[in-house]
Amino acid sequence: MDLLQVFVDALNLKVDRIGQYLTVMEARAAYSRKEATRLAQRAKRAENKIDRAKQIVLYYLESHELSKLESDRTTLRRQKNSQDSVIIANDAAIPAELRQYELKVDGTLWVKLFRALPKELAAALGSAVKNSEPMFTAIKQYFMEGNTIEGVQVKRRFHLRIG
Repeated sequence: MDLLQVFVDALNLKVDRIGQYLTVMEARAAYSRKEATRLAQRAKRAENKIDRAKQIVLYYLESHELSKLESDRTTLRRQKNSQDSVIIANDAAIPAELRQYELKVDGTLWVKLFRALPKELAAALGSAVKNSEPMFTAIKQYFMEGNTIEGVQVKRRFHLRIG
């Protein structure tokens, strides 16, 4: 009886430790995601500051008709770019043919669109696809209607709740 009690106590301790480990790791993952977002925002602010400082130096060099500023350790030089830059003041004025589009389209619409297009346009549209993802809600509905897909199952699973 004493050995059984030791076993039960050890099992309880292990379950507690597993639960504690999972809780700590979930908190760490959430903190890391939050920190990554914060650091990405911080990096963007730093990049904006760099761009503003460079523009100020370029403005100074241009307004004083200088090509460079030199010190003992640093040279700041104004050079012409190797390619033309596009500067957009009115985004709405750009025609549709000169834009790139990223779409998220339901499979039903995709199939209707694909069938309605001539083969040449359908092939061009198909080659523009970068990624496709399963729509889990639509798959569940498809199965509820009595249909099946080879290699796909819809079934109730379990998750671990820590309390």
